[in-house]
Amino acid sequence: MSDDAVIRAVRAAARLTVYWRKKQIAVLGGAILLVARQTGVQPMAVLHEVMEWLEKNGKGAELR
Repeated sequence: MSDDAVIRAVRAAARLTVYWRKKQIAVLGGAILLVARQTGVQPMAVLHEVMEWLEKNGKGAELR
């Protein structure tokens, strides 16, 4: 595989990663708004609770 092909493959992978990351953020945001609306809690309170849960489960570093 030539250097150009490797660079193109890495760039393609980076584009996919960014695309999926944006989708994950959109889904998480939508879920937070839905829970907030259904429970009558402020969206930021739900977000903070989700972030605390992620921190406890070792996944919080991915959000920062």
